[in-house]
Amino acid sequence: VIKSKENLPQGNFKFILKLTSKQLVSYRLRKIIKEVSAQIAPMALVIELSHNEIRKKPKKVRAIKRRILRYQKQGVYFSINNIGSEFSHAKNIHKLLPYIDFIKLDMKYFNKEQSWLDLTLKSWGKLTKKYQIELIVSEVETKADAELVDLLGINLRQGFLYGKPQMQIK
Repeated sequence: VIKSKENLPQGNFKFILKLTSKQLVSYRLRKIIKEVSAQIAPMALVIELSHNEIRKKPKKVRAIKRRILRYQKQGVYFSINNIGSEFSHAKNIHKLLPYIDFIKLDMKYFNKEQSWLDLTLKSWGKLTKKYQIELIVSEVETKADAELVDLLGINLRQGFLYGKPQMQIK
């Protein structure tokens, strides 16, 4: 997967591997995780699932939970991304919250001036504290976005305000 460790960042970085729910429950993943983990060490591996994957396949939540528990024993972290301001987003992932390490909120869902926000960034902050989940805000694009995230005390964020992605590994 990774041809050279020379290009990998050093320090407290995490390597994010975005998967579909089908890929997560695949039996081939066990071998891939071992290989990738060895290649990226000392970085930690984070498997990221989209909220949409969980929403579209509610019957797979039990299988997803089993895989999360299996791979966490190997030191793998888990994240759910594309989380927005609708209550249904929390409802769809609530069974997985005790097992998730990171939740990535998408700032674009919280900048809607025309619609009512069921769950605010602050609400998500309280929920993640309850389950001891790290909260990440993505798509922080403007100073106003950053100021809001600062006000709420959310330290982990990403977006073009901070720079463009630097490296893609094929």
